[in-house]
Amino acid sequence: DLKAQGVLSDEEFAAEKARILGS
Repeated sequence: DLKAQGVLSDEEFAAEKARILGS
């Protein structure tokens, strides 16, 4: 995934995860 590739910062990954989960 993108985080594994180092493309997303932890904050960006968390924001995307929250958006995907709809939380």
